[in-house]
Amino acid sequence: MTGLLRKITWRLNLLEKALSSPLKTDWGGVLREIFSSHSQDSSFPQPLLLREENGLGCYRVREREVWFPLSFDPSFLGFVYEEIFVQKVYEYASCRIHPGEWVVDAGACEGFFSLYALERGANVLAFEPVSEIAEALEKTLKEYIEKGRAKVYALGLGREREEKTIFLFQLLRLLIL
Repeated sequence: MTGLLRKITWRLNLLEKALSSPLKTDWGGVLREIFSSHSQDSSFPQPLLLREENGLGCYRVREREVWFPLSFDPSFLGFVYEEIFVQKVYEYASCRIHPGEWVVDAGACEGFFSLYALERGANVLAFEPVSEIAEALEKTLKEYIEKGRAKVYALGLGREREEKTIFLFQLLRLLIL
């Protein structure tokens, strides 16, 4: 699939998901995503698919590997990698990660922040409410889970206990025969 076709398909799928439940949709957020270029920006490191297993893909972004559902668009992984490992946006002023501390990763998604904290010696409680992504996250953090340094919970965090609908903006996969 060409880059332009991928961008158009991604944006159309996002719009389709938003239209499926218009009253619950954050239209400002949808429009920002549709017109943003960060998820498709080639200046960020590009994810390389290394292998596939049970609907999940193992992607390498620079020197780190993360598992992510194959049905989801992985193009944003380079952007997130850059924010966390290069720009270090989660450590500033007196906010620092120290060895032995427990860090909460709320909305852990692909797990780059969890990996960042673990590499700095912290332990991680990772919360990811999307079950497919939580399953991939468990594979990404497997060695740390086995050592007792990380736990993954397929839950979201919030003030109240309730069920919410989460809209997933998956890239439509086209089969070229």
